[in-house]
Amino acid sequence: MPSGSPPDIADVLLHETAVAWIRQWFKKHPPKYGAVMSKNRNTLEAAFAECAAYMNENHDVEGLCRSLPRRLRVLKEDRAGDRLKH
Repeated sequence: MPSGSPPDIADVLLHETAVAWIRQWFKKHPPKYGAVMSKNRNTLEAAFAECAAYMNENHDVEGLCRSLPRRLRVLKEDRAGDRLKH
């Protein structure tokens, strides 16, 4: 069996979309770190909380979660599974 993933597997993996949203947010809102690690941790935790709130308010997170069956159907039936092959 070949190793690795099919090239279009990101079309079905929901976390790929969510991670793209998160990366985009952090590019616009990078946390500012200092020399004290405990403060850095608090800063990062606050940034993730703010990012999560933004995602829930501005992206269709629930719709993304519910889209898995449709994504699987498109990859399997509509394209005869050709995009899932190595």
